[in-house]
Amino acid sequence: MVQIQQSLHTTQQSERPIQLREGDVYRVTVKEQKGNNEALLSVRGREVAAKFDGRIPSGERTTVQVLGSEADRIRVRVLHDEGGRGTQQAKTHEKGHQQGVTQTLRQLGIQQPTPELRQAAAIVLDKGVALSKEAVRDLQKYMNEGQSDLRIQTVQALANKRLEVTSVHLRAIHETLHGRPINSVLTDLAKEIDRDFKVDPAERERLERPTQAQAIREVRQNVHEARTVEQASEQVERRLIQSGRVSREQAGQLERVTLHARTDAASGQERTGVERMIQALEHLEREARGLQDRGQAAQTREGNGSRIVDQITQVRNEIPGESIQRAAERVQHLANLSQIDREFSRSIDRAVTESRHLDQISNERLIQSLQQAERSTSNEGTSQALANVRQQIVHGGLTHSVSEKIETIIRQMTSSDAQTSHQLSKSLRQAIQLQNVANDRLQQALNAVEQSIKTEALSKEKANENLHANNLREATKEAETTLRREASLERAIQKVDSLLSGHPVLTAEEQNKFRQSISEAREWQQQGRELKSRQEIAKAIEDIKQINQLRPQETTTYTQNEAFQTSVDMASKSIAVTTVTEKMAQMASDFKKLQRDITRNLDLVNRQIEQFRSQAQPQAKPLLETTIKNLDNAILKSEMMLLSDMKTERQLMLASSQLAEAKKLLARGKYREANEIVRNVKQQVERLQFQPSETRVKHYTAANEQALRELQTPNQSFRSKYTETARGPVQEGSPRAMFEMVRNAGLNRDSEIAMQLASGREQHESSERNLKSILMQLARGEEEGSRVQQLANQALSNVTGQQLLSRSEQQSNLQSLYFQLPLLLEDKVENLQVYVNSRNEGQQVDWENCSLYFLMETPKMGEIGIVVSAAERQLSITLKNNKADFQQKMKPLVGMAVTKLSEIGYSINGINYSQLNNKSEESADNEGLESPQQPVFGEKGFDYKI
Repeated sequence: MVQIQQSLHTTQQSERPIQLREGDVYRVTVKEQKGNNEALLSVRGREVAAKFDGRIPSGERTTVQVLGSEADRIRVRVLHDEGGRGTQQAKTHEKGHQQGVTQTLRQLGIQQPTPELRQAAAIVLDKGVALSKEAVRDLQKYMNEGQSDLRIQTVQALANKRLEVTSVHLRAIHETLHGRPINSVLTDLAKEIDRDFKVDPAERERLERPTQAQAIREVRQNVHEARTVEQASEQVERRLIQSGRVSREQAGQLERVTLHARTDAASGQERTGVERMIQALEHLEREARGLQDRGQAAQTREGNGSRIVDQITQVRNEIPGESIQRAAERVQHLANLSQIDREFSRSIDRAVTESRHLDQISNERLIQSLQQAERSTSNEGTSQALANVRQQIVHGGLTHSVSEKIETIIRQMTSSDAQTSHQLSKSLRQAIQLQNVANDRLQQALNAVEQSIKTEALSKEKANENLHANNLREATKEAETTLRREASLERAIQKVDSLLSGHPVLTAEEQNKFRQSISEAREWQQQGRELKSRQEIAKAIEDIKQINQLRPQETTTYTQNEAFQTSVDMASKSIAVTTVTEKMAQMASDFKKLQRDITRNLDLVNRQIEQFRSQAQPQAKPLLETTIKNLDNAILKSEMMLLSDMKTERQLMLASSQLAEAKKLLARGKYREANEIVRNVKQQVERLQFQPSETRVKHYTAANEQALRELQTPNQSFRSKYTETARGPVQEGSPRAMFEMVRNAGLNRDSEIAMQLASGREQHESSERNLKSILMQLARGEEEGSRVQQLANQALSNVTGQQLLSRSEQQSNLQSLYFQLPLLLEDKVENLQVYVNSRNEGQQVDWENCSLYFLMETPKMGEIGIVVSAAERQLSITLKNNKADFQQKMKPLVGMAVTKLSEIGYSINGINYSQLNNKSEESADNEGLESPQQPVFGEKGFDYKI
C-alpha cells in the first residue's frame, strides 16, 4: 500500500488559493486588526484580508458571512461575536458558541434547528468549512433521515477532510462508513445481471500457474550468482521448497540434488555442486513452461465452450420441473450469450418461439376446460379448487405440480360430475402432450448447440496437438543437426536438452526417460567417452522421433494451421499479436535509459559527497531526491514493471528505500555511511538485467487487446471487471499489481482524468476501463428505479466515499486513507478494509512512518485485524482474532510475510497477537457477543485500539 498513495494524490496543488463564495458562512479567527473595520482573518489555515460591514468583533473567534470582494480584500458581516478574551469569557465560551450556531442557522433560513442539526453545523464550522443556505438544507435533510449518532460521525468525517457540505458528499461518505460492504453490493448487482454469476477461483489458479516458472527462473538466477553451495541451497530451500512453489515430487527431486551438491562441495568441487543445482532448476523450469502451454490449450477449450456447456447442462436439468414459459426464458438467455454462434442463436430463437406457441395453445385449452368444469360441477369446494389451479396456470403456466393438483381434483369428483371429470382429464392429457412436444423442442435445440460446441472444441484440440507435434518434429531435426555439427559435446548436450526437455507433447514418463538419457550422456562425457555420450543422445532423439510418429495425427497444412490460429479467441492467443514485440523493445529501451540516468546521478552524488564531505548535504540532496523520485515513478507509473520480473521490481524498491536512508544519514552529517549506500545502490542498479517475462507479456497484451475491442455491453463489462478485481493481483507480492487492483476499482479514476485534462492530453481509454466508470454507465443506462440501477448507485456512492475519505488534506500535516477492496477467499468474495494514518509528505503518504489497519472476514477464522506500524522502516505488527488457535495457524504465513518484507528493506521489531474485541463479563451476560471494534474516523485520522 505504500506506493499506491503516491499516485492517488499527485493531482493536488500544494498552494491553491482558497475560494470564498458570496453568501457562505465561515467560523474565522481574527489575527490582526488593521483599522476600524479592517482585519487580517485566518480562514481554514490561510490568511485573508477582510473589510467588515460594521465594527470588528471583540473576540478572536467569530462567525462571518461573505458579502463580496473588493480588490485584494473580501467584505464580510459578523453573524455572531463570541466575545473578548479573559477568564469570564472562557467560562461562557461554550454557551456563546451554541448561541452563535443557532443564530447562524437562522440567518441561513432554519428558524427552529434541532439539537442534532446544531451539533452537525458546529462541527462543520469549527473545521472552517463553509455553510450556505443550500448546504444547511442538505445537512438538515440528511440529519432527519436516520440514526443521529451515525450521521454525526459522517459529518465529522466530512468536516475533517474539509469537504463542501452537499447531499452527494454526505450520502457517499455515509454509504462508505455505515452502508453495506462493497463486496455485498457488487455481488448482488452481479447476480441481478446474471443470476448464475460466480467468481471462479479455479480461473485465478490458471492465471497464477505461469508464476511457478517465473519463480524457478528467479531462483536459478540467484543460484547462478551464488558463490557457495550453501548459499545456493538456502535459495532453493527457502524460495521453492518451503514456500510451496513446487509440488511434493519436485521438492523431493530438489532435496536430492541439494544433497548431492553438498557432497560435491565437501569433496572440494564447489562449482560442480552449484552447476548440478542449476541443471536441476533448468529441468523444472522447462516442466513448468510445458504445464503452462498445456494449461493455455485447456483454457482455450474451456474459455470457448465449457462455461456454455455447463450452463446448457444446468438449464436442461431444470427444464422438466418448470413451466415451458420459464424454461423458454432460460433457453432464450443462452441464445443471447455473445459466445454462441449466430446460426445456433437463431435456431434457439426458433425453438423458443415454437415452444411458447405450443405452451400458449395448451394453456388456453386447459383454462377453457377448467372454466367449463367450474360451471358444471355442483360441489362448491371442487369449484373453488378448480378456480385456484386455473389462476396458477394463468400466472405461472402449467407445471408438474399443477397437473398433479388437477389429477387429484378429478379423482375426488363425485359420480354426478363424471362427464365433467372425463372431459377435464382429456384436456389435461392433451395439454401435457403439447407441453412434452415443446419441452422436446427446447431439449433438441440445447443438444444441437452443445454438440456443436464440443465438436468445435475437439477440432481445436486436435489442431493444437498437431501444432505441438509439428513443433516437436522441427525440434528433433534441429537437435540432430546440432549433434552432428557442434564440435563441443558440452554445448551439444545443453542445446539438445533445451530443445526437447519439457516439451508439451511428451508425457511425464517420456520426459523422465529423456532426462535419464541426458544424465547418462553427461556421465559418459565426464568419463572421457565422448563417442558413447553422442550415441546415447542420438538414441534419445531417435526415440522421441518414433514416439511423435506413432501418435495419431491428421494431415494438416500450413493454411489449416493458420486458420486455426486466427480462429482462437484473442485473449488466448495474445502472444501472436505483433505489437507485443514492439512494446517489449520500447520498454527495454526505456529501462536502459532509466538505468543510465540513475547510475549517472548516483555517480555525481558520490563525487559530491567525497568532495564536500560533511558539508555535502546542500549540494547532493536535490539530485538524490530527484533520483528517488525517478525510481518511485518507474516502480508505479511506468509500464516497465508490467513486463519485469518480481526480482527486478523488488531490487528497485530496495534501492529506493536505501537511497532514502542515505538522504537521512547525509542530513545528520554521516557522509561516509551515506556515500557507502550510494555506491552500493549504484552497483546494484548497474547489475540489473531487464528481461521482459513472456508470461506477463501474454497477460498484458491480452488485457489491452480485449479493451481495444470494447464490444461488451455495460452488463458484460461489469461482470468481467468485478471478477478481475475480486480475484486480486495475479503477480503475488507486487506493489505494482496491487496498484493495478486499486486502479481497476476506479479509486484513482478522477485523478487520472484530471491529470490528462490539466496536461492537455487526449483522454486515455484506460481511465474509463475501471469499475467506477462501468458503474456510472449502469446507473445512467438502466431503467429509472430498477433494482440494477439502485445497486449501481449504491456501489458508486461507496466508491466515491472512499475517494473522499482518502482526499489529500492540504492544511494538515496528517494524511488518512480508507479503502474497501473486494477480495476472493476460497470461493467467496469478502471485503478487505484498509485504514491508513500517516504524516502528509507533500500530499503523499510517508511510507516509512505510518500505520495501517487491515480488517477482513475470513470463512474459517472469522474476522481478522492486522495492525502494522512503521517507524523509520521498522515494523511493529499486531494480529487480532478471537480464535484460540489463531497464533499457531498464522505462524507459517507470518514467516513468509517477514521474508518478503525484508526483501524490500523493512525490518520487523516484533509480532504480537491479541483479541479482536474485548468484552467484559457483564456485557457478555447482558448483550451477548459484541461486534468487533471498528476504527473511528476522528480528529487525527482513523482511531483503532490495540
